[in-house]
Amino acid sequence: MRTRSNAPRPRRLLRFSACFAAFSVILGFAGSARGQTASTGALSGLTPDPASAVLPGVSICLAKLDGPQKPCETSDAGGRFGFLFLTPGDYALVATKPGSGP
Repeated sequence: MRTRSNAPRPRRLLRFSACFAAFSVILGFAGSARGQTASTGALSGLTPDPASAVLPGVSICLAKLDGPQKPCETSDAGGRFGFLFLTPGDYALVATKPGSGP
């Protein structure tokens, strides 16, 4: 009589590891795609000066022309800013740098 071992076989363990790795990668991509929906958009950009150097600390305000203003954002150390979950429509963007001229 032959007894069956409950120990995992190397081939089965390898297949499980490959499936788990693929699932983890897919799950990671799904997390980055959930920031928007089919009915919203996003706006992101950089705040350069006339010499194309980035400007950190710029206040960017975005207002929908037929709706409320979104909260203002401030550009980061790399001059980047972004607005998420924007509904379709026309917007006005105003950028100001405290302490700079007109």
